[in-house]
Amino acid sequence: RHAGALPKGYAIEFGFADKYTMKDGPSAAVACGLMANAIITGKPLDQAFAATGDMTATGEVRPVGGVGAKIKGASRKNCTIFSVPEANADAVADLYITDGLESVAGIQIVAVGSFDEALAIGTAEKSEEIQAALADYEMVQKAVLKNQGNAGHPKVQEKLRAVLKAIPGHQSARLVALHGQGRGPSTLSLSGSLVAIENGAQKFSKLLGDGNLRSSEGLGDPLRDTVFNLTRIEKNVDPRTKGLLRAYIKVAYFFKDRRQKKYLSDGERGQLEALLANLNTQRDKLRNNKEVQEEFLDE
Repeated sequence: RHAGALPKGYAIEFGFADKYTMKDGPSAAVACGLMANAIITGKPLDQAFAATGDMTATGEVRPVGGVGAKIKGASRKNCTIFSVPEANADAVADLYITDGLESVAGIQIVAVGSFDEALAIGTAEKSEEIQAALADYEMVQKAVLKNQGNAGHPKVQEKLRAVLKAIPGHQSARLVALHGQGRGPSTLSLSGSLVAIENGAQKFSKLLGDGNLRSSEGLGDPLRDTVFNLTRIEKNVDPRTKGLLRAYIKVAYFFKDRRQKKYLSDGERGQLEALLANLNTQRDKLRNNKEVQEEFLDE
């Protein structure tokens, strides 16, 4: 990009606030590329903009993990625009399904496939077309956050179409538009389904690991919470993961119904062994499924 035009005798160094913890992973590649470009050109970035994504040497933006958590983090830091890799668009839809419309409507999430696309929305001096589209979405955003029913209003839908024409990767606009049409996504992606299942069963998995599965009823009961969390998402998970989810639910119910028993009968122990064996079988089915493996590689 800047071949032959780089100033000599200078070095660019990136510092992180938490400098005593080892850093790994490629998630900061796009952000660091944008910062380096701003330093070299002297053209500042939008201070309300944040980005995540890996990047190739030719500027292709590649997917990363934990996109949903990063969107939430950007929102907490009062960022108004957030770019994610194009290949992570499903993760934005997953956030809509698990956390509701406000989670994706409250910040302008744009999926990008290249460094140039990230630069176009991340630079402080944007093109008139992009600036107008972002301003249009801000108007929609205020109306929808005030009342989600406004997403279906004809004028709001018209604004959203204009935003998507100028910024085709604008995931917030796409999801708000679909929500207003009653066509919002309802099925989690494969990875989103597995994350939701593991999160739903997190407390229970810890109990299994500790070997202490007795618990009292009431608020914070991990067995009750596991059954509730997993049952709640059953209709939303990828069909290929339902076997694993139901296996978790059956084991959780087994202990929930016997929470106060000090000892299991021989018959109950045999039943538990069968339930745990089925849980492992369902995990192995997913691990050994070639279609699932290929999909994970694509993500």
